[in-house]
Parts: sequence; structure tokens; C-alpha cells
Amino acid sequence: MVGFYLLASIQIFITVVRPPLATTNVQWQATMLALALVLLLLACVFTLVGRGAGALPYLVIGGLVLITLTTAGAAGGQGQLMAGGYLTLLGLIAGLTLSRRWLVGVVIVGSAMYVIATYFRTLLDSRSYAWGFAVLFALVSLVIANLVGRLRQQATRDPLTGALNRRGLEDEAVIAHERDVRSGQQTTVVEIDLDDFKGFNDMRGHAAGDVLLGALLVDWATVLRRTDLLGRVGGDEFVLVLPATTIAESEALLVRIRDANQTQWTAGMTTWTGSESLWQALERADASMYAHKPEASGRHLQQ
Repeated sequence: MVGFYLLASIQIFITVVRPPLATTNVQWQATMLALALVLLLLACVFTLVGRGAGALPYLVIGGLVLITLTTAGAAGGQGQLMAGGYLTLLGLIAGLTLSRRWLVGVVIVGSAMYVIATYFRTLLDSRSYAWGFAVLFALVSLVIANLVGRLRQQATRDPLTGALNRRGLEDEAVIAHERDVRSGQQTTVVEIDLDDFKGFNDMRGHAAGDVLLGALLVDWATVLRRTDLLGRVGGDEFVLVLPATTIAESEALLVRIRDANQTQWTAGMTTWTGSESLWQALERADASMYAHKPEASGRHLQQ
């Protein structure tokens, strides 16, 4: 967004200094330059303080307002054509950065604003040329967002079970934990390790082991809450991050998880304090889990 507003500011500044047409409203362009500079300043501030992600939807909306006003106040078709190019660029940025919930709203609002601006004042040969930019804006935004979603899924999910991988778990767990710290609530971290999973694989084969893991996660999903995070951090090692959940509440949840699937496993849990990383908390959960691990090899997995 910083680059977008910087490019827009330079372009509008050139228009103010060297108007392309005699009919160019320099005062109007100067107002647009002031707006672009304010938005550029805000984008820089949010980037420097590390809060750009939360501000991105509003910065994109600000860009839409800037494009709409520039389109409405253009002196000729060339200016409206250039505004349409900026709209397409903004669609690319929106598709790369916004969540799907925000993106749908931005696409609808942005397309409507641009169509309305060109409906009342079209300087191109045909309104269809201008409205084509609105369609292009929507298509670019949605296609890029779909591609980004697929790549994010591949980067953060375990392909076998669909659970979060280590990277995905840490990214989402940190956000949930910070929210709990701000609200004064507890976050519980649970490590689950299947009992004698190696023996199960040796006896029935790795394909059967993969089937067992897939079925296990499907059954657990029927019990876990929408806010609970489940990650696979090893072959048969899973981590639950339970936001706004005490140890006692976590124990009750584990009972329901055990009832959902008869596969045998051992768990350890701990409270994730605000001063440590996820992996530091997980070390304590891991120690607790191994302290309860059955020593005898007679406790086997069941399918």
C-alpha cells in the first residue's frame, strides 16, 4: 500500500505541476494530491509500527475513494483510463492481502463506486471501456485471493490429516494467545502422543497408519470447538492449543475427545504463560505427557 500511494502521489503531483490539458482543474488535483499524501503517511506509519495488517482494509478503501474521486474529476479520457489502471493494481493488492470476508465487501463497494463515477461522467469513448476496469478489478482480486488461499493452505496444513503444521500452528496460536493475554484469560497447551503407533505400523503397514490418523482427526473435529487449534507436529504427535480454557476445562474436553475415537493415546498439558513462546510451553506439556506414558507395551492402538 505504501508503494501504491507513493505511485499515486507522484502521478497526481505531475498532473498538478504540468497539467496535461487546458481544462485540467489544478485545484481539484491539488486536493487529490493532499489526500494521497495523507494516505501515504498513514500507510507508512502503520507499516513502521507493525499494525499494517489490521489497517490494510481501511487503506484499500481509502485507495478506492481516491480512485473514484480522481475518475470523477479527470479532465479527459486519458485520466480516467489511468485511474482504471490504478483500480486494477489495487485489486491485485486487495487479493494478496485481505481476508475473504473483507475482500468480498471491498470488491462490491469498489466496483460500485467506480461504475457510479463513470456513469455520471464518462470521458472515454464508451462507458463499456470504463466499466471493464470494474470487472477486471473484481476478477483480479478474486483470482489472486483464491491462489493465495491455496498457497497458504499448502504452507500451513499437514497434507495427510488436514491439521495445522508447525508453521501454521505457531502463527495462529500466537494470535489466539495474545488475545487471551489482553483479556486476562488462560490458554492451555496439550500434547497428545499415540500409544505404540510404531507397533501398529509394523503390524498393519503404513497405509493403515495413514488411514487411522485421518479417521482420528475426523472424529476429533466433531468434538473440538471452532476456536480450538489442532496441529500435527510429528508422525503421531499432535498439539492442541485451547484459547480461553483452564486446565480443568481442558481435561473435560480431552474426555470428550477420547470418547469420540477409541484409539489409545497419552496427553500432557500446561498453561501457556504470557512471557514464553509456544514451544517453551510445549516443553512442559511434553514432559507431563511422558510422565504419564504407559511403560508397558501391552497398551496398543485400536482402530
